Amino acid sequence: MKKDQNMVKVMENVNDVDLKKEKTLFIHSCDDHHIVAEGIQSILKHIPNVELSTSNSKEGLLSHLKNEKVDILILDINVRSQNMIKMLPEIKALKPGVKILLFTNYSTNDIIKEVVRYDIDGFLEKTEAPSKIISCIKSLQAGKKHLTYQKNQVGTVKDSFELLNELTARELDIFKLLAGGKTNKQIADALFISILTVQTHRKRMYQKLGIKGINELITFAYENNLY
Repeated sequence: MKKDQNMVKVMENVNDVDLKKEKTLFIHSCDDHHIVAEGIQSILKHIPNVELSTSNSKEGLLSHLKNEKVDILILDINVRSQNMIKMLPEIKALKPGVKILLFTNYSTNDIIKEVVRYDIDGFLEKTEAPSKIISCIKSLQAGKKHLTYQKNQVGTVKDSFELLNELTARELDIFKLLAGGKTNKQIADALFISILTVQTHRKRMYQKLGIKGINELITFAYENNLY
């Protein structure tokens, strides 16, 4: 009889442990820099019950969101020269309840405006200490926002990614064709527009990028993996 009572107590203790056990937190990181992905994996080891998955492209991210559970998404803004901010509506549609942490090198006013516009849960610069990532994840896990930028923060210098983001879709098409060695006439024929329209787009594009000619354009394209 005493043996049976002891067994009951053991089972009760096991059940108590199961009830108290925290549920798994599914985190997905999308970044095209392997060293960043490895760093995040190393840091998140300090948070219990975390299951981390990774992707390094827009396609890989969308595939994972469609097929797997994700509680928190750690997202770089620039992945393979693609502006991931433009994907936020699609991401939120695929995973309405997902918490999004933008983990990035960019913190200009334009970027911060987008953070506010899309009601992002977390914003953290890659220059922050590893402990900040843990704090941010715990805040998001608790249903709180974690935004590290200053409300009056002003970005005065734009890098190449931000400059490219200012180009229209048509200007970007022309940019790539020019970088590939196409002439104005060839571009006009390919896009079914007039040579004058190509020249107008080309002039505006040069002004936005701060370049003066085709040689600088090719250099810019090569440096940003668009060549």
